Amino acid sequence: MKAAATSVLLVVVAAVSLSGCKSLLKKDLPTQKVRIENLVVSGQYPEGRDHFVAWAMITGYKSGPDAELLPPHQWRDGFRVHLDQLERPADADDLNRSLTPFNRSLPIDVSGLRPGFYIVNVNGSEKRLEIPEAPEPIESAVAPPAAVAGEP
Repeated sequence: MKAAATSVLLVVVAAVSLSGCKSLLKKDLPTQKVRIENLVVSGQYPEGRDHFVAWAMITGYKSGPDAELLPPHQWRDGFRVHLDQLERPADADDLNRSLTPFNRSLPIDVSGLRPGFYIVNVNGSEKRLEIPEAPEPIESAVAPPAAVAGEP
């Protein structure tokens, strides 16, 4: 009876240890760029706002259904805005074995960019983004009523 209890305890400890190792293995797997098939870049001044917002709609493939899409990393180089979309594969055996389609909208940080044309690059795919001049606020576009002669 004591030997049976010991072997059950060993099985439980081994199962817990192995499950911990699997999560450590996933965390230690290298990240890699996803494959981009289509990129659409858009932007606008939201109604009533004086700042421009932009985003990139991407479709592509990740290495497998359980691969984790990581938050995009953005950096600038002159008039180029780069977005790196990385993934962490589910396990080492899943690397590029069963490509899984995905689509995602990525915000583009345009703070500090002046009106003009920029190239947005997501993992090597490029599209043009135009940041127009800010529209005038609606309040200032309407002239105030003219003063009536004789009124203070």
